[in-house]
Amino acid sequence: MSLKRENKFDANTKLSVLKLKTKDVDNKPVTPYFEVSEKNTEGKWVVVSQTDYVGGDLTKIEFKEKEFEGDKYTTVNLFFKDGNDAYLMDCRLNMLNRSLFNQLLSLTTFDNLSISTYDQKSKKDDKKVYPAISLRQNDELVHWKYTLNELPKPTAVTFKGKTMNDWTEQENYFINKMTEFSKLVNKGGKVVRTADVVKPETQAEPETAPIDDVPF
Repeated sequence: MSLKRENKFDANTKLSVLKLKTKDVDNKPVTPYFEVSEKNTEGKWVVVSQTDYVGGDLTKIEFKEKEFEGDKYTTVNLFFKDGNDAYLMDCRLNMLNRSLFNQLLSLTTFDNLSISTYDQKSKKDDKKVYPAISLRQNDELVHWKYTLNELPKPTAVTFKGKTMNDWTEQENYFINKMTEFSKLVNKGGKVVRTADVVKPETQAEPETAPIDDVPF
Protein backbone atom coordinates (compact mmCIF):
# COMPACT_ATOMS: atom_id res chain seq x y z
CA MET A 1 0.00 0.00 0.00
CA SER A 2 1.35 3.35 -0.92
CA LEU A 3 0.44 6.98 -0.67
CA LYS A 4 -2.07 7.92 -3.35
CA ARG A 5 -1.20 11.30 -4.82
CA GLU A 6 -2.26 13.66 -7.52
CA ASN A 7 1.36 14.31 -8.51
CA LYS A 8 4.12 11.76 -9.02
CA PHE A 9 7.21 11.90 -6.86
CA ASP A 10 10.61 12.54 -8.31
CA ALA A 11 12.68 9.35 -8.45
CA ASN A 12 15.10 10.77 -5.86
CA THR A 13 12.43 11.60 -3.29
CA LYS A 14 13.06 9.87 0.03
CA LEU A 15 10.67 11.56 2.45
CA SER A 16 7.29 13.29 2.31
CA VAL A 17 5.60 15.24 5.10
CA LEU A 18 1.83 14.99 5.61
CA LYS A 19 -0.22 17.58 7.46
CA LEU A 20 -3.92 17.10 8.13
CA LYS A 21 -6.07 19.95 6.84
CA THR A 22 -9.75 20.62 7.54
CA LYS A 23 -10.03 24.22 6.28
CA ASP A 24 -9.14 26.05 3.09
CA VAL A 25 -7.09 29.23 2.70
CA ASP A 26 -10.18 31.29 3.60
CA ASN A 27 -10.60 29.31 6.83
CA LYS A 28 -13.75 27.61 5.56
CA PRO A 29 -14.40 23.92 6.40
CA VAL A 30 -13.54 21.39 3.69
CA THR A 31 -13.50 17.62 3.46
CA PRO A 32 -10.35 16.67 5.42
CA TYR A 33 -7.21 15.78 3.51
CA PHE A 34 -3.46 15.44 3.94
CA GLU A 35 -1.29 18.18 2.48
CA VAL A 36 1.82 16.52 1.00
CA SER A 37 5.17 18.36 1.07
CA GLU A 38 8.56 17.39 -0.37
CA LYS A 39 12.01 18.94 -0.49
CA ASN A 40 12.78 20.61 -3.80
CA THR A 41 16.18 20.81 -5.49
CA GLU A 42 17.04 23.83 -3.30
CA GLY A 43 16.38 21.85 -0.13
CA LYS A 44 13.17 23.71 0.72
CA TRP A 45 9.95 21.98 1.72
CA VAL A 46 7.16 22.74 -0.77
CA VAL A 47 3.57 21.51 -1.07
CA VAL A 48 3.29 19.20 -4.09
CA SER A 49 -0.12 17.53 -3.76
CA GLN A 50 -2.88 16.38 -1.44
CA THR A 51 -4.41 13.02 -0.62
CA ASP A 52 -7.15 11.44 1.51
CA TYR A 53 -5.24 8.17 1.97
CA VAL A 54 -1.88 7.00 3.23
CA GLY A 55 -0.66 3.43 3.74
CA GLY A 56 2.41 1.52 4.89
CA ASP A 57 4.20 0.28 8.01
CA LEU A 58 4.48 2.40 11.15
CA THR A 59 8.22 2.47 11.92
CA LYS A 60 8.78 5.24 14.48
CA ILE A 61 7.06 7.79 16.70
CA GLU A 62 8.62 11.09 17.76
CA PHE A 63 7.33 13.84 20.03
CA LYS A 64 8.06 17.51 19.31
CA GLU A 65 7.92 20.14 22.02
CA LYS A 66 6.76 23.33 20.31
CA GLU A 67 6.14 26.87 21.37
CA PHE A 68 3.80 29.57 20.06
CA GLU A 69 3.68 33.03 21.63
CA GLY A 70 4.95 31.65 24.93
CA ASP A 71 2.60 28.67 25.03
CA LYS A 72 4.29 25.27 24.89
CA TYR A 73 2.61 22.14 23.56
CA THR A 74 3.44 18.73 22.12
CA THR A 75 2.88 17.31 18.65
CA VAL A 76 3.33 13.71 17.54
CA ASN A 77 5.21 12.65 14.40
CA LEU A 78 4.26 9.26 12.96
CA PHE A 79 6.83 7.78 10.55
CA PHE A 80 5.71 5.33 7.87
CA LYS A 81 7.54 3.31 5.24
CA ASP A 82 6.16 1.70 2.11
CA GLY A 83 8.77 0.18 -0.17
CA ASN A 84 11.18 2.94 -1.17
CA ASP A 85 8.84 5.69 0.03
CA ALA A 86 9.15 7.10 3.54
CA TYR A 87 6.96 9.79 5.01
CA LEU A 88 5.92 11.31 8.30
CA MET A 89 2.55 12.49 9.51
CA ASP A 90 2.77 15.68 11.58
CA CYS A 91 -0.03 15.30 14.16
CA ARG A 92 -1.22 18.10 16.36
CA LEU A 93 -3.49 17.22 19.26
CA ASN A 94 -6.77 18.03 17.49
CA MET A 95 -9.94 15.95 17.51
CA LEU A 96 -9.14 13.91 14.40
CA ASN A 97 -5.66 12.99 15.49
CA ARG A 98 -6.84 12.03 18.98
CA SER A 99 -9.27 9.66 17.28
CA LEU A 100 -6.40 8.25 15.20
CA PHE A 101 -4.26 7.80 18.32
CA ASN A 102 -7.13 5.95 19.99
CA GLN A 103 -7.16 3.51 17.08
CA LEU A 104 -3.37 3.16 16.94
CA LEU A 105 -3.31 2.25 20.63
CA SER A 106 -5.32 -0.89 19.78
CA LEU A 107 -2.50 -2.25 17.60
CA THR A 108 -0.15 -5.06 18.60
CA THR A 109 1.66 -5.11 15.23
CA PHE A 110 2.44 -2.11 13.06
CA ASP A 111 2.49 -3.24 9.43
CA ASN A 112 -0.02 -3.11 6.55
CA LEU A 113 -1.75 0.03 7.85
CA SER A 114 -3.89 2.50 5.93
CA ILE A 115 -5.36 5.82 7.05
CA SER A 116 -8.25 7.59 5.32
CA THR A 117 -9.95 10.95 5.85
CA TYR A 118 -13.59 11.70 5.06
CA ASP A 119 -16.71 13.65 6.07
CA GLN A 120 -19.09 12.02 8.55
CA LYS A 121 -22.68 13.02 9.25
CA SER A 122 -23.58 14.43 12.63
CA LYS A 123 -25.34 12.02 14.99
CA LYS A 124 -27.93 14.69 15.75
CA ASP A 125 -28.42 16.37 12.38
CA ASP A 126 -27.67 14.46 9.16
CA LYS A 127 -27.47 17.78 7.30
CA LYS A 128 -24.30 18.57 9.21
CA VAL A 129 -20.97 16.84 8.63
CA TYR A 130 -17.75 16.69 10.60
CA PRO A 131 -14.23 15.74 9.47
CA ALA A 132 -13.36 12.14 10.34
CA ILE A 133 -10.42 9.74 10.08
CA SER A 134 -10.15 5.95 10.05
CA LEU A 135 -7.37 3.40 10.51
CA ARG A 136 -7.30 -0.05 8.90
CA GLN A 137 -4.87 -2.93 9.18
CA ASN A 138 -4.91 -5.58 6.46
CA ASP A 139 -8.04 -3.77 5.19
CA GLU A 140 -9.85 -4.43 8.49
CA LEU A 141 -11.14 -1.44 10.47
CA VAL A 142 -9.25 -0.81 13.71
CA HIS A 143 -11.51 0.26 16.57
CA TRP A 144 -10.85 2.60 19.46
CA LYS A 145 -9.01 1.21 22.44
CA TYR A 146 -10.79 3.59 24.85
CA THR A 147 -14.49 4.48 24.79
CA LEU A 148 -15.78 8.02 25.24
CA ASN A 149 -16.77 7.17 28.82
CA GLU A 150 -13.19 6.12 29.57
CA LEU A 151 -11.67 9.35 28.25
CA PRO A 152 -11.27 12.60 30.21
CA LYS A 153 -14.11 15.02 29.49
CA PRO A 154 -13.44 18.56 28.22
CA THR A 155 -14.23 21.65 30.24
CA ALA A 156 -16.17 24.65 28.93
CA VAL A 157 -14.14 27.84 28.32
CA THR A 158 -14.81 31.18 26.67
CA PHE A 159 -12.71 32.01 23.59
CA LYS A 160 -13.33 35.30 21.73
CA GLY A 161 -16.79 35.52 23.23
CA LYS A 162 -17.77 31.96 22.33
CA THR A 163 -18.15 28.98 24.64
CA MET A 164 -15.82 26.19 23.57
CA ASN A 165 -14.42 22.96 24.93
CA ASP A 166 -10.97 22.82 26.51
CA TRP A 167 -9.46 19.44 25.60
CA THR A 168 -6.19 19.88 27.51
CA GLU A 169 -6.81 17.03 29.94
CA GLN A 170 -7.67 14.62 27.14
CA GLU A 171 -4.68 15.80 25.10
CA ASN A 172 -2.36 15.06 28.01
CA TYR A 173 -4.01 11.67 28.43
CA PHE A 174 -3.23 10.71 24.84
CA ILE A 175 0.30 12.09 25.01
CA ASN A 176 0.95 9.80 27.98
CA LYS A 177 -0.62 6.80 26.23
CA MET A 178 1.23 7.46 22.97
CA THR A 179 4.50 7.87 24.87
CA GLU A 180 4.13 4.35 26.24
CA PHE A 181 2.98 3.09 22.84
CA SER A 182 6.05 4.59 21.15
CA LYS A 183 8.28 2.29 23.22
CA LEU A 184 6.69 -0.66 21.44
CA VAL A 185 7.04 0.90 17.99
CA ASN A 186 10.51 2.46 18.24
CA LYS A 187 13.60 0.33 17.92
CA GLY A 188 15.14 -0.20 21.33
CA GLY A 189 12.01 1.04 23.10
CA LYS A 190 13.17 4.67 23.16
CA VAL A 191 10.94 7.73 23.52
CA VAL A 192 12.19 10.35 21.04
CA ARG A 193 11.61 14.01 21.88
CA THR A 194 12.86 17.07 20.01
CA ALA A 195 12.37 20.83 20.40
CA ASP A 196 10.95 23.17 17.79
CA VAL A 197 9.44 26.64 17.41
CA VAL A 198 6.21 26.86 15.44
CA LYS A 199 5.47 29.81 13.17
CA PRO A 200 2.19 31.72 13.61
CA GLU A 201 0.64 30.31 10.42
CA THR A 202 1.03 26.76 11.74
CA GLN A 203 -0.80 27.36 15.02
CA ALA A 204 -3.30 24.61 15.83
CA GLU A 205 -6.96 25.54 15.24
CA PRO A 206 -9.34 25.64 18.22
CA GLU A 207 -11.96 22.91 18.31
CA THR A 208 -15.66 23.69 18.26
CA ALA A 209 -17.51 20.34 18.08
CA PRO A 210 -19.57 19.67 21.25
CA ILE A 211 -18.67 16.64 23.36
CA ASP A 212 -22.06 14.95 22.80
CA ASP A 213 -21.68 15.15 19.02
CA VAL A 214 -18.11 14.07 18.39
CA PRO A 215 -17.72 12.85 14.79
CA PHE A 216 -16.23 9.43 15.45
